Amino acid sequence: RQSLTRLSTFLSEYTCFQIEFRRFYSTKEWQDDIKSVMLKAGLLKRPIVFLIADTQ
Repeated sequence: RQSLTRLSTFLSEYTCFQIEFRRFYSTKEWQDDIKSVMLKAGLLKRPIVFLIADTQ
């Protein structure tokens, strides 16, 4: 499913943003990542796919 999402993102000329969860992924890091995606999508008007794997 992740591969199909990445393929369709590429074909649609969107940017794929995937969070890399680590063992010590903090709330602050989560907020910073969300803020970054929202700024790119909203303020810069870039088409973005926000991908979170179901294994994470």
